Amino acid sequence: MLDKIREGVHGPAAKIVLSLIILSFAFAGVSSYMGGNNAQPAAVVNGEEISPRAFEAAYQNERARMEQQFGQLFNQLASDSAYMQRFRASVLERLIDEVVTDQAADELGLTISDEQIKSAIKEMPQFQVNGQFSNDVYLSTVRRQNMSTSQFREYLRREMTRRQLLQALIATDFVTEAELKQRYMLDNQTRDIRLVTIDSATLLGQVEPSDEELQQAYEMQAQRFVTPEQIALEYIELKVSDLAATQSVSDDEINAYYSENSALYMLPEQRKVAHILLPAEDSEKAATLVSELAAGADFAELAKANSIDTFSGENGGELDWFERGTYGEDFDDASFALAVGDVSAPVETTNGIHLIKLLDVKPSVQQPLAEVTDSIALQLKKQKAESDFIELQTAMTNVAFEVPDTLEDAANAAGLEVQKTALFSRESAPAPFNNGELLNAAFSETVLLEGLNSDAIEVGGEQVIIVRLLEHKPSAQLTFDEVKPQLLTDVKRRLAGEKADAIAAELTEKLLAGEDVTALLTENSLAFEEKLALTRYGSDVAPAVRDAAFALAPSTDGTASAEQASIPGGKYAVVELLKVNNATSPEPGQLTALEAQVSPQLIEQAYQPLIAMLRDRAEITYPVVATETLPQ
Repeated sequence: MLDKIREGVHGPAAKIVLSLIILSFAFAGVSSYMGGNNAQPAAVVNGEEISPRAFEAAYQNERARMEQQFGQLFNQLASDSAYMQRFRASVLERLIDEVVTDQAADELGLTISDEQIKSAIKEMPQFQVNGQFSNDVYLSTVRRQNMSTSQFREYLRREMTRRQLLQALIATDFVTEAELKQRYMLDNQTRDIRLVTIDSATLLGQVEPSDEELQQAYEMQAQRFVTPEQIALEYIELKVSDLAATQSVSDDEINAYYSENSALYMLPEQRKVAHILLPAEDSEKAATLVSELAAGADFAELAKANSIDTFSGENGGELDWFERGTYGEDFDDASFALAVGDVSAPVETTNGIHLIKLLDVKPSVQQPLAEVTDSIALQLKKQKAESDFIELQTAMTNVAFEVPDTLEDAANAAGLEVQKTALFSRESAPAPFNNGELLNAAFSETVLLEGLNSDAIEVGGEQVIIVRLLEHKPSAQLTFDEVKPQLLTDVKRRLAGEKADAIAAELTEKLLAGEDVTALLTENSLAFEEKLALTRYGSDVAPAVRDAAFALAPSTDGTASAEQASIPGGKYAVVELLKVNNATSPEPGQLTALEAQVSPQLIEQAYQPLIAMLRDRAEITYPVVATETLPQ
């Protein structure tokens, strides 16, 4: 397969589709797979290690994305340790997919130029204001993701290289012009139809199920009519936030904390620099530029002409204000050693060789006490509350265990009130009882059968709850009389649907036989409705009707071409094809647009087989330390 891909890299479909690069910042993808410590790697792929640091970053990013997308639902799933083990393992597998893809791209010599990166960034809607690229939006967006611009460009380079690999794959079997034309003609063909729609709701008055039919439906669907197991609980709840709200803090305590922790309230020194970035191997060019600068050359002009950081280069190499820790130790050390107006000697970093000019300095300043008083007060209250929380948690836990048949004593030990819930099932548990561990405790044998207090359950780290059973309602079968009204509705709906279906079937049969259907239509108060120039992907009829219309073959012997269709919501349709309207031949530009539309579909179809092939030929190992927490 890779041989075919190698050929396809230079083929007619091998161009990069920049619109496919999706800027999500959701997965890891930015930092190197390699780690900076000696810990056991999470996985090794053909000798290339995925470091614990890279894996942990990917895991945390993916978890944050899931929490943002699914909210409380994901939090419930996250309380299940087995689920989280599988979740962590899936993140690692995705990292491995990225590594084998990157290795294949390297093997094929696929590259993305700086100009392609620059063009892609400028085309991304995330960085545009009123349809125009905004460098300020670009810089602030990247910074919010805790990336430098060079890190983001490397992320984008890898993503685009992976897309290039996939694009090369489909180039081995790209769509020919004849196939595109055939696809265009089919896509743009229209059809004239007439249809009859039968709504089963209009037939409800014509059906009346017998008691025997109702009883039979009850017996066949008995499992539907079962009430879920329900419980009501007594509980005591200890929360750090509640304790913090009762704490008081004096001015003296605030002043003392401010004095003892003054370093926390220092705004760090910031520097503004311009830089010229050169490739790591271009030390001679760096020396030449140093000489030119010494001779009086303008730094900004040299940056515009020579820096491979083209975005800052266009602005004379100027970067935003930054503090230590932003660009890496070597870059920071050089920047913070300069006086305003000075230029550094060449500085080597992982991104290349930098020449750095210091433009301005914002000295470190102490935030005034008045600006931070409120935050210090909150911090001190929380500290006091956390101390009380530990003591009270221990006290209430011990008493709840020693006196297991009531919560009153444990509540008194912690100064709490015993609270009560209404009845709820596992599926309808209100917060905070929808927490998986707490829900399991509430339905445990200790609470449910033995009637004892539960263990103290931590919820979110700053909340502890102990529960005991107040009321238990086992799952129960509802009687026939209890569900008869529901059965009557359900069975009538089913019988009306069957009647509508039968009418549609009879009408279709008569049309195909060439018989007159006037009497049948009149008898059921039905009429044909014409739909002309129906499109294959239009929304002016139900999808089932549209699909039936385009599945019908034109009649060749003068008889009707008709089909029955079922529409969601209890409706049935009979569709008769009247005419097929062929599309006019496409213009070249229309074929180009269609090719752009088809290409992403082919890429997605090609991705999984490619990954499977690459993984199959790769040597992948999971070191023992990693697999203890990362099941395969």
